[in-house]
This record gives sequence, C-alpha cells and structure tokens, in this order.
Amino acid sequence: MIDLLPTSRAPLPGFVDKLMALEEDGAALSISAIHDFMAGDSPDLGAKIIVVSDGDKPGGDALAHDPGMELFSFRGTTKPEFLAVADALAQARDAKAGPVVIADVWDNPGRGVAGDSTILLRTAIEMNMTSIALGTLWDPMAVRLCHAAGEGAVMDLRFGGKTSAFAGAPIDATVTVVKTACNAVQSFGTSVVPLGDCSMIRVSDIEVVLNPNRSQAFSPDLFTNLGIDIKTHKLPMIAKRQVQASTIGITCQKISEAEAKTLIEASGLDVPVISNGGSPGMWQAQDVPVATEYRFDTYIFNDSSLQDRSARTWDDCALSVLVTVVSVPTSNRAVVMPAPRS
Repeated sequence: MIDLLPTSRAPLPGFVDKLMALEEDGAALSISAIHDFMAGDSPDLGAKIIVVSDGDKPGGDALAHDPGMELFSFRGTTKPEFLAVADALAQARDAKAGPVVIADVWDNPGRGVAGDSTILLRTAIEMNMTSIALGTLWDPMAVRLCHAAGEGAVMDLRFGGKTSAFAGAPIDATVTVVKTACNAVQSFGTSVVPLGDCSMIRVSDIEVVLNPNRSQAFSPDLFTNLGIDIKTHKLPMIAKRQVQASTIGITCQKISEAEAKTLIEASGLDVPVISNGGSPGMWQAQDVPVATEYRFDTYIFNDSSLQDRSARTWDDCALSVLVTVVSVPTSNRAVVMPAPRS
C-alpha cells in the first residue's frame, strides 16, 4: 500500500496510540508503523507494520496482523485536501491578508525530486500575479550565469524545468539579477543548511531564489538572506511539505503552535496530538514543548545528509565503509568501489 498517512490527522493519532499501548503492555519490544514513500515508486517502499519481539517470531507475526489490516483499512481515506495550482494561486490572490504561503508538496528534494519545477511560477506569470517570492529553484547553470553577469544585470535567461517533463518546461524570460551570494545558507532550528552560491532574480515582478544545491525550504531566511523581505510580499511560495511549510507559515502569520492549540480548543475541538518532526532538528525537539510526539527517520544513523546540515559530525555516523577511490572526475565528486565481500 502506498498512500499519504499524516499522523497529525485522524484516524492516525488513535492508531499510533494503540501501538504504543501494546508496547506498554509488554506484547512486544517495539511495534512501528512504517510510512510509505510514494515518490519512490516501488512496492518495497509501501506501508508496513514492524514488530520486534523477544525471540518469539510466530507471536510477532501474529501481533502484526491486526494492526497491519487496520492500517490497510485507512487506504484512500487519509490524504489531505490538495488544490490545483491555479485554484491555490487564486485563493492566495484573493486573500484579505498576507503573507500567504503555498507549499508545492511534490517538488520537494526531500522526496527525491529535483526541485526545479516551474509549474507554480509559470502559472503565476500567466495569471499576471505580482508581489511573489519563490524559492528555491534548483538550476546550477542559471546560477553561474547570474554570478558571471553580476548584480544589476538585465539579461535573457532560461531557468528551471531541466530534469523532468513532468515538472514544467524551462522558463525563457528577461530577468534582472537582483542579488548574488556566495556560500548562502538557511536555518533549520539551530542547524545551518548550505545552499551554495545562490542568485535572486526578478521576472515579471516575481522574485525567485536560484540555488545550485538541491535543498528543501526550512526557514524564512531562505528569502531574507538573499535580500527578500517576505513581510512585504503577499505570497511567498515554497517547494516544501507539511512540517517545514508550517514553520514558515507560522512565522508569516505570527502564530505559534501553542496559540493554534488554544484557538482550536476554544472552538470546541480537542487537540490530543501535536505532531512535530525532522531528523536534523531532533536535538531541538524540546524547543516546541507543546508537541506531544516527534517523528524522525534517518537521525539514528547520523548519515552524511545530517553532517551536511551541520546537525551532526562525521564522528557521529553509525557506519564507516572502507572503499577504494577509482577516480576523482571533479573537485567535489568521486567514484569509489567498496571492498568486496568475502
């Protein structure tokens, strides 16, 4: 089963509570619901129930059956509502207050895609929308051309849409190079995420952050570090999913998780679960005390992606592999061969 299973929305919080209760009762050492990864497009990446028992495989297999079938029963019922691009832009345009954040849930490098989709931007241009900031758009060559031209340059530029026919065609436009920055970064909690040498261009009164390092959008300083004051823009658009998009949205709208909980409860709705997550920010989980759970994935391995974000050091990596360097074709790329298995 491949589906969207957000644990912040019913019925998933109650389902997770059942798994935790089974653990507390001693039925197994650990019972976990594994989210699928639909962007991977592989049956091996489907949703699963994993039970860790104390030497009792038959008992563990039996224990996994009922939660597994219950999880399967949620199929097709848990996906959040998504808007078509034009509908989302129209709602943002007609909003009485801003900034409004639109999250492109698919063009997210954290899910394995390139992060160079032009669909949102092209539609906004066609709708003659203004006062928009978009980031980031992955295009290393466009960044190099902007840096070579320099700030203030006005030139014809082809950017975005280079890697997939499903992410929109490249945009050909006359742009102004507003800002170039070397070794630009953005924040993720107390971590620093490198973006590389970035450029900010203006096209049709829309400001676009171009970057050479595929990266998710974690913080408003993705824009402000490139000279964009998002408070003066009605519509900052980001290529992100739930947690990071909500982080920027909360900043724009001046509302915290605790305030949101209070407002929801005041309307008569119970808020038993507030879900937080993200491996690089695992060590800042205490900064959101109102959260009742923290979801993570790769932090137990402390892999290279966490090292790149300065969240961990190489000494924290769970495994080192002895390899032979076959070649070094560029200064930042190497071809290696692991030692053969005996």
